[in-house]
Amino acid sequence: MATGSNTLQIKMEDVTIDATKKLNIPVKYPNYAEKHHIFDLFQHMLQELLLHRPNDPISFLQDLLRRPTDVPGIVIYGPPASGQNTLSKLIARKLRLVHIKPTILLEENENGGSDKQELIEDALPDKLASLIYERLQRADSKAKGWIMEGYPRTREQALALQGRGILVKHFVLLEGPDPVLIERYAGKRVDSVTGDVYHVIFSPPDDPRVAERLVEEKGGVQFHMHSKLEAYHRHSEQMLKCYADVTKRFCCDQPIQDLLVAVSLFLDTRERTMSPHIPRVVLLGPTGSGKSLQAAQLAEKYRIVNVDCSHLLKQVLASGSTLGQQMKPFHDKHMPSTSSNNNNAMNVFSIDDLASTVACTVRDLKKQITPT
Repeated sequence: MATGSNTLQIKMEDVTIDATKKLNIPVKYPNYAEKHHIFDLFQHMLQELLLHRPNDPISFLQDLLRRPTDVPGIVIYGPPASGQNTLSKLIARKLRLVHIKPTILLEENENGGSDKQELIEDALPDKLASLIYERLQRADSKAKGWIMEGYPRTREQALALQGRGILVKHFVLLEGPDPVLIERYAGKRVDSVTGDVYHVIFSPPDDPRVAERLVEEKGGVQFHMHSKLEAYHRHSEQMLKCYADVTKRFCCDQPIQDLLVAVSLFLDTRERTMSPHIPRVVLLGPTGSGKSLQAAQLAEKYRIVNVDCSHLLKQVLASGSTLGQQMKPFHDKHMPSTSSNNNNAMNVFSIDDLASTVACTVRDLKKQITPT
């Protein structure tokens, strides 16, 4: 360490900190952070600390780092007869998630109940949020992830969940016209023993013994369905604002397998990271497809460097180097360099000579050319 009146320099490997100059960080450091998701890791750790506020933060973080950090947290929500139960069971089975039904949690806590709809409506949001939170703290939910069906239904319930630190990563919203939903509801059946929901056309039970136990829900179909739809439309708009950033809408009036494929694609998407990153874009396409024009426009819009490979090849040819002389016959005959017998030489050019052109090491360049 050297000190002076205006300068303080600390040299550590190839990093130099000079108080009078702009900090210059080698590219390999941010690349390492991006590759291993360091920023996301620290964001997750800070988020969990603030949500749980443990008495012993160090032990809490040690336990947190031993668990998977990217476990699914999914909500399937929609109007009655939109297929929430069927879709939830399929996704839970496919991704091996814990299937959470708030009505079941309430029934277990209340030692039974006559009407599941009334259980949800009568339960205090904070009480139900506490039951869900306790279920999510079990080892299987933490290790596998979870999918919750048909909840929350109101803004108050959503805020109660968020107040307990229950954060949703993917919110699947099923939609359909009211006449279609009313028609679908007419075929809805409930297992009188387990409470599982089936449909006589779209999702009949495989077991004949289960089919014999199926009964219609209590209440007249038309009146009951209309009252449910009214409650859904009254509360859903304000509730969905709490999950606007993680919500995607799907039409429920389609074959269940098609819906499952569409929802699975959405669940495979990662949450947009807020960490800094260096954009590295590769444009491929046949001659005349507009690669050069698109590259120039992208470079101008996002203020990134436009690396034109043909321009770099011409620079090497014009340099008079040994490699340029080897490439000149192929260039004059308009033959692609990679089709020659000097594949090794061409590979050396694509990395080594390009590295000398942009004044960086081969090792650094190999790390930088990984597209994002």
